[in-house]
Amino acid sequence: MEDITNRITQRGFFSVLADETTDVAGMAQLSLCIRYVDNVEKEGYRFREDFIGFAPVKDKTGPEIKAAIIKGLQQAHLDHGNLRGKSYDGASAMKGHLGGCAALISKDYPSAIYVHCASHSLNLVCKVDAIRNTI
Repeated sequence: MEDITNRITQRGFFSVLADETTDVAGMAQLSLCIRYVDNVEKEGYRFREDFIGFAPVKDKTGPEIKAAIIKGLQQAHLDHGNLRGKSYDGASAMKGHLGGCAALISKDYPSAIYVHCASHSLNLVCKVDAIRNTI
């Protein structure tokens, strides 16, 4: 985790990707990933996505999900001021324009632009079960 934090800190800006899931014990949690631009010496710039952990959520409301995301970023020692993007599914608790997580994070971090998760978009239009079930 320290390597990931150091890379992100050196690069500056990042986006957060979050998706809610329920584990086998019935506990709701968020899977948190960070997306950023990495500079590899011989390869140049490339996008990188790193998993930073699971964040438990008590309920699936916008304020609770926002709190879990912010806590996850704090635990990863990331500067919230450098948050420039956020990507979630289309559920109202995540993207809702009034009380959804995206709107609540935008109040505190207006530079963090919401983008609907590309994998979820693909899953919504994919008609091939073998592909849809892997997304």
